[in-house]
Amino acid sequence: MKNLLLILFYVISVSIYAQPIVLSVDSCRQLALKNNKTLKIYNERIRQSDYTKRSARANFLPQLSVAGTYMYNSRDLQLMSDENVEKLGTGIGGSVAVLSDYVMKNNPDLLPSLLEMKNIEEVLQDINHVDIHNIFAGMVVLEQPIFMGGKIAAYYRITKYYEMLNESRYDTQKQKIAMDTDKAYWLVVSLTKKKAVAEEYIKYINQLLDNVNKMLIQGVATKSDQLTVEVKQNEANVMLQKVSDGIVLARMSLAKLCGLPLDTDIITLDEANDNINKFNCEQSINKIDMANVFANRDELRSLSFATKIRKKQVALERAEILPQIGLLGTYSITNPNLFNGFEKNFKGGFSVGVSLKMPVWSWGKHTNKVNAAKSQVLISEWEEAEAKEMITLQVRSAAFNLSQDEKTLITARTNINKADENLRNAQLGFQEGVLTTQNVLEAQTAWLLSNSELVDAMINVRLSDIYYNMAIGNRIY
Repeated sequence: MKNLLLILFYVISVSIYAQPIVLSVDSCRQLALKNNKTLKIYNERIRQSDYTKRSARANFLPQLSVAGTYMYNSRDLQLMSDENVEKLGTGIGGSVAVLSDYVMKNNPDLLPSLLEMKNIEEVLQDINHVDIHNIFAGMVVLEQPIFMGGKIAAYYRITKYYEMLNESRYDTQKQKIAMDTDKAYWLVVSLTKKKAVAEEYIKYINQLLDNVNKMLIQGVATKSDQLTVEVKQNEANVMLQKVSDGIVLARMSLAKLCGLPLDTDIITLDEANDNINKFNCEQSINKIDMANVFANRDELRSLSFATKIRKKQVALERAEILPQIGLLGTYSITNPNLFNGFEKNFKGGFSVGVSLKMPVWSWGKHTNKVNAAKSQVLISEWEEAEAKEMITLQVRSAAFNLSQDEKTLITARTNINKADENLRNAQLGFQEGVLTTQNVLEAQTAWLLSNSELVDAMINVRLSDIYYNMAIGNRIY
């Protein structure tokens, strides 16, 4: 329901041209995760790896295929040469002539049948020529692997780990997008607050310049005082212009991350919020469970899956050395067929066989491949161990930075009160004539610096809190 309302809000917002859109940091994250094209690419890779896994699983099952062929031949098939047919016919004809004399004397009734055999050469010519002008053939093949040296199982597990690896990379990318969106969001907030500080600073400068101009008319101020204040006024205007330009660019960057048009006028919800969430870092450092951190970090999960993949690649290479046994069954049909001479009709038969393949000697080719795969496993394990050390350092650094930023924020809040009091005293002293223009300008500059540092400290605490949660493996989206 929350996502539906967010999408509805997004559609209505972008449809109204030049209308400001008020977005919270959570809304910006959701829009960025929804519209980011890189994230869609990673999501498609997950789907791709799922299809690859299904394809690998099919290798366990019998494979059935069908093949068919038709061939036209311009000439018949002649089983014997014409010379041999003629010799065979002559020999048989001579035997028939001798037999005819015998039959005529002893059994005249068989003589008509025997006389038909005098055309034996023509009969042999007919038998010798086989009609192969049109040949039809078909085959159904059933293949079932029995033992492939573990290759099929290893490849299937590799595809499963690749799917998990892509899912882990997808989560890592979501964290990165959320982090980039937060940085862009808080940059807009920071610049907006600094713009408000600059505008207030310009008001103080303008008020001081007005007082100096009046005092110059009365002869109690010098032209140098006037010029000094005007220079400060120009510097403040330039600073305000730079901040305003930075806000425009920062809003464009945030709109780009959120998938909105670049000219969208985004108003951040925290621009007018001066509160900051407190976080007791010192207490949390003592409770950090690095085992949970390692289990929650997507980068370590990715490295773990990569190590498992390389271990299965060792099994995949080792399978090339082991025997491979397969079962093969076929049913073939042809026309003409050879089951009863050359008959011009369709007939077929079954065949079943077992195949065995095993390399005997390859000059160490497969052994070296196995050793190379084992080296890749060791590399992955060392990379994983190094990553754990870096993550441990990152967690400690993030916790330390957050603690220091909180202390800086407390100091900045103290300084802002002192800067306000200092500016008030400087203005009163200037009005009473005990302080100079330079004293007021210095107090105003100190006020500007303390307010800018307060804004930076507030934003740094926000970002440090996000960095810390990312470091310990918490989801920030």
